[in-house]
Amino acid sequence: MWGLGRRLSHLRRCEFGGELYPNLGELRAVRWTVESVERRGGDKAAKFPAFGPISPVRAEKTVTLAGHAPVLRMQYEVTGLGPLPLDFIWGTHPALGAASHTILRIPGRKGIVGQASDATLGVPGQRYSWPILETGTGRTDMSRVPGIEAKVFCGHYVTDLEAGWFAAEDTETGESVLFQFPKDVCPWLWLWLDYGGWRGYHNVIIEPWTSCPVNLAEAVRQKTRS
Repeated sequence: MWGLGRRLSHLRRCEFGGELYPNLGELRAVRWTVESVERRGGDKAAKFPAFGPISPVRAEKTVTLAGHAPVLRMQYEVTGLGPLPLDFIWGTHPALGAASHTILRIPGRKGIVGQASDATLGVPGQRYSWPILETGTGRTDMSRVPGIEAKVFCGHYVTDLEAGWFAAEDTETGESVLFQFPKDVCPWLWLWLDYGGWRGYHNVIIEPWTSCPVNLAEAVRQKTRS
């Protein structure tokens, strides 16, 4: 679900400091070991460490499952093990199945088009007032999920967040899921929205990030890296 943020986008890799980092980051495909499992009151918590295959880092995630509520908490920590300072950006990667009656609830004021497969989803670099995107073909409400038959995909940023949360709501069943994150640490959301246009998937991936763009080399150049 997550990775050290060394990537250009969901479709490309990132080159920085003479190293080539894979799509979704160097930690996305490593083996995480179970270091400990313990009970904390009525909750259960497990710790999973891993080491960077390229960067000299130790990462640890703690997953806590609440005992009396449908709540899952995840906490991350990255420790540099080398003698030199480490440039990095960080993001999580929660992927959700989509349906044509899904609405994305995001308390953001500005959207930025990163990439789009169709004119209805804007042009790269275009800025707009979230969620209404004005295009040459009309208006697109980016908060509403179309069906898989749309056969389009895009990557957009949402910023100027009023709060550190987002949600996806199924208006047909009434079910919803809420994600909360520290807005001061991750002030950007990267939205990878695939409505049948990329590999036939139908999903929404809303990622809190420390930087915009989600590319280490560009983040260092623009001084937005961690």
